[in-house]
Amino acid sequence: MALFKTFHQLGYVVKDLDLAMAHWHEKLGVGPFFVTRRLSFKSFHYLGNPSSPIITMAISHFGETQIELIQQHNDAPSGYQYFLQNGNEGLQHMGVFSDHFEHDLEHCLNRGWHIEHEAISPMDGITKFVYLSANGPPGTVVEILEMTPEKHLRFEHIRQVCHQWNGIDQPVRELGFSNGK
Repeated sequence: MALFKTFHQLGYVVKDLDLAMAHWHEKLGVGPFFVTRRLSFKSFHYLGNPSSPIITMAISHFGETQIELIQQHNDAPSGYQYFLQNGNEGLQHMGVFSDHFEHDLEHCLNRGWHIEHEAISPMDGITKFVYLSANGPPGTVVEILEMTPEKHLRFEHIRQVCHQWNGIDQPVRELGFSNGK
């Protein structure tokens, strides 16, 4: 029996986010990308220890699947940094949008997964996300994102914009969000 019914997101950790967005747009026709730059976290733990990565993230859609690109700007310990330090770049995790976060997390932990990193979303300062590993090959980390009605609406809006996009206008859209850092 599958752990989850579907993965809603594919998360790619990259060394150069702008180069990655250009590739996805020019070669794969994916876009537009909604970008939030230089985010820091209110509460972030890597392998149980506090850490403070600074990231830029971009999201778009490929059909019904959300594509997330992440670039870490500092060397703070995180699953992103660990992935890159081990010679990887590309698919790092698969994301599940959860309306039952604690239940889904407990289900994974009971199946032998362990928490790689966890945080409060810097976008809203409320919702949680966790990256879980079963010590498998690169690209098999699972992210569980806690969903709220507001987050569902925000993600649905992005999905609709991507589905209606003409493939030309504004392939990158800066969200201009700031979390005070």
